[in-house]
Amino acid sequence: MKNGTCVKCGSNAVCTAELGFQQSRYPLPLGDSMFSGILNVTRRDYVCTACGYHEEFIVEPEALEKIAELAAANIKGWEQVTRS
Repeated sequence: MKNGTCVKCGSNAVCTAELGFQQSRYPLPLGDSMFSGILNVTRRDYVCTACGYHEEFIVEPEALEKIAELAAANIKGWEQVTRS
């Protein structure tokens, strides 16, 4: 999707917007309690206008790093997905 081609149908009718469908930053709870803090992340939406397929990506590298840390420790329900 990020390269302008739909991964579902192969069309090049892909549109994108930062904060596309939800025009606000997404609150990501950090740590293992509600008092551990919040990281507000920005997302970018990609939509294929030919078939309707939609993907959403987090923009900030620091948010991605924090999610990886949470997954490594199995905190807040985050876990690493194993290849099958």
